[in-house]
Amino acid sequence: MAETGGMEGTVAVVTGGTSGIGLAAAHAFARRGAAVVIAGRNAERGEAALRALRDAGAAAEYVQGDLSLAERADALVRTAVERFGRLDYAFNNAASAAGVFKATADFTEAEFDEALALNLRSVIAQHAASSGISVEAAEGRYTQLVPLGRIGRPEEAAEAAVWLCSPASSYVTGHSFIADGGLSAGVR
Repeated sequence: MAETGGMEGTVAVVTGGTSGIGLAAAHAFARRGAAVVIAGRNAERGEAALRALRDAGAAAEYVQGDLSLAERADALVRTAVERFGRLDYAFNNAASAAGVFKATADFTEAEFDEALALNLRSVIAQHAASSGISVEAAEGRYTQLVPLGRIGRPEEAAEAAVWLCSPASSYVTGHSFIADGGLSAGVR
């Protein structure tokens, strides 16, 4: 499955990896030689995504569950390490739509709680950072209001995420990379 290589012998975890940007990222990591562990809430979609990855030649696993729960995030990291012996990259793609396109100060309490539960608790960086793993976050937001005048493709955001994990971005760290065609530029 290796397309451009460079990630052979590494392991990537992709949250929200059962569809859209997450699934595209899982395929992109795999094409470069990484083993992938995808996570998502919907078991049927997760199993279908896992089959598609394996059918394409990827070494892959699926972890089902709500990653806003600490025990599910722990299970995700544990699966990567137990199955593949390590964890090198974490693409934290799972997110909530709560408060999208609002300034944080304008969130309702319910939106804030939902965003905190999934967007922050599901970020497995705290697990990975304690193991010395460089973790980058990537965001993708697609609507018809994108300043570039078109809706982005999941593969475009996935390629940005994979680049952040590649040696080409060796001096980039601790960055939230937003691949949304400029949509959120006015609220950031």
